[in-house]
Amino acid sequence: IAPSGKQFSRRRGTAAGSAISDRGAAAARWEQRSAWGARKTGHSFAGHQPVAEAAPNDDPAYQAYVALLEQRHGPERAKEILRPKRHNTAFFPNMSLQALNQHVRVIIPLAVDRTEVRVYPIRLKGAPKELNQDAIRQLNLTHSAASLIQTDDMECFRRCQDGMAAEHSEWVWFARGLENDSEDERGDLVNQGTVELPQRAQYAAWRRYMSGGA
Repeated sequence: IAPSGKQFSRRRGTAAGSAISDRGAAAARWEQRSAWGARKTGHSFAGHQPVAEAAPNDDPAYQAYVALLEQRHGPERAKEILRPKRHNTAFFPNMSLQALNQHVRVIIPLAVDRTEVRVYPIRLKGAPKELNQDAIRQLNLTHSAASLIQTDDMECFRRCQDGMAAEHSEWVWFARGLENDSEDERGDLVNQGTVELPQRAQYAAWRRYMSGGA
């Protein structure tokens, strides 16, 4: 960890990144995110953190990519593309897309107590070669066997598996933020912060599929 407390920058050329705070600032940023879940399909997403709205990136490869996007789509559409509103998008039952870190993660169940997690960098067609190489370097930092993020996630998965094996526990509760769930115009669930809405959407879809729902 750098003296400033920053763990890593999400993209080369920007000062924004993931940081540790002894004042709870990082936790507060997580609570600013939006959450959405589709009860019919089980798909869900968590909104971006403020890091997605960081100061302009001055990396030459990134600026070259911006110029290519503006040439193809115009300045306003390019700005929309470069400011993703979704931090993590989960496709039920076993795939997630991370827009800020440019990768796809696939969860492959091998047995009731054994799971394989694969991470694939996304190569942006037509983007500068350096930009795509940076995506691979970033994944080595965040999702390799000795990374800052993947190891954290694996430990969470392991503890969940241990919890599922506990005796005298008939129910698994996903009630965080339940009292603040609301519906959007399509009847899907919306909320804010570190709620367990995505999990509720996934199990609602699982129940529908298991009961013969199309």
